[in-house]
Amino acid sequence: MSRLKVLLLNPPGDRIYVRDYYCSKVSKANYIYHPVDLLMLSGTLDTRHEIRVIDGMTAGSTRGMVAAAIRSQRPDVIIFLTGVVSFPEDFRFMEDVKRNSGCRIVASGELFLENPARQMERVPCLDGAILDFTSCDILTLLDRYHPEAGFQAGDPIPNIVYRCGSEIIEGPEIRGSGESYEMAIPRHEYFPNHQYRYPFVRRFPFATVLTDFGCPHHCHFCTISRLGHKVRTVENVIRELDYIKRLGFKDIYFDDQTFGVQRDRTERILEEMIHRRYGMGFICFTRADTVDRGFLRLMKQAGCHTVVFGVESKSDTALKLAGKGLTGSQIRDAISWCQALGIRTVGTFVIGLPGMTRTEAEEISDFAIDLGLDFASFNVPAPRPGTLLRQTAVTKGWISEEIQPMDQSGSYAVMGNESMSADEVLQYRNLASRRFYLRPRYLFHRLMNIRTFYEFKSHLNEMTTLAHPKRFEKKH
Repeated sequence: MSRLKVLLLNPPGDRIYVRDYYCSKVSKANYIYHPVDLLMLSGTLDTRHEIRVIDGMTAGSTRGMVAAAIRSQRPDVIIFLTGVVSFPEDFRFMEDVKRNSGCRIVASGELFLENPARQMERVPCLDGAILDFTSCDILTLLDRYHPEAGFQAGDPIPNIVYRCGSEIIEGPEIRGSGESYEMAIPRHEYFPNHQYRYPFVRRFPFATVLTDFGCPHHCHFCTISRLGHKVRTVENVIRELDYIKRLGFKDIYFDDQTFGVQRDRTERILEEMIHRRYGMGFICFTRADTVDRGFLRLMKQAGCHTVVFGVESKSDTALKLAGKGLTGSQIRDAISWCQALGIRTVGTFVIGLPGMTRTEAEEISDFAIDLGLDFASFNVPAPRPGTLLRQTAVTKGWISEEIQPMDQSGSYAVMGNESMSADEVLQYRNLASRRFYLRPRYLFHRLMNIRTFYEFKSHLNEMTTLAHPKRFEKKH
């Protein structure tokens, strides 16, 4: 097979969209970090093809500029990101690209985690979709590329859906079951790292690293449980950390859904980080039932300065209905252990989950304050394709069966629950955010705990967004 020109594209949009890892949303505070789907694919594709990257979500990008850059590069294949937050405008843009370039177009996004062949039928410009961006299956699809005829027929390819003439060929979706895997080291240097921002990062530039894929837990509102779970080998992860250290990165955002879910393996990674004296700080997401004092102490020694916990609700009933498998006491313990070690804590909340009452929604900011969190992210339910939350919402008539744009960040809401309308959910979400962040004592605490100029700029952006939420809409 000849070497193809493959363009990895994060399309431009009307707002700043974070589309990665099947969890698309509107950026809350002018942040945009590495599109992890494309980042993971970059190493695999670079082993056999010529790779270019365009991130249309970075500052100054417009549809016209991105379209012109695509024309100048003349790719054979474009692999692009989409998501439920932006798919109508994504598909319109890619239809124009297809019409003007004639190249083959392959998508990655949560839309394809439920009936991917049907989604392909609805979007004629698409030639394929990827259901696992950490696998090598995309190379098999590219082996079937023909410049005039497109992708050729053959046996179904795992984790790939593609168009062959008028036929759509759907391969089996292979879900992880805890096994180990290795992948080519992502090509971080191909991405515009100087333009990425994340509110919890302390030093710039930062790298995004994924040490596993999927999640063994089954939260009803999350798409990731559909993926199963598999883990990169310790040696494979360390090779990437060695690489990003040589490239000069100073902080790491571990984008694992649950950092530390396989304790022994993660401890080996942390011990290697300590032994090699990277000097890089890191941020991670984890669960309250995954950590204990000893594990958090090891994380701290390895450079962890911020941990994000999925709190979701103060109600054990709502947590149970969401399939969270946690209790409020476990959450309180984990956060208190972090605070004792000097690790900053972030809590994510979903206002309007099934079973949550108006009173609980109104009091959720008080709960976040009582926990002593350094940061809180208040979101609304997003009934994404393939989730149990979507099945519940359709069954109860809270949403229609047709997939529509949605945004968990709270720029708008698409569903209510037994107690609240969608409009009320959004009102409670906005109220919680203002109550938490606009406290004089909290603002003083944040000011006193700034350690770097990068942090100062990030916090300033957050405060500006709270005061003027439409300021960061992209202009075209």
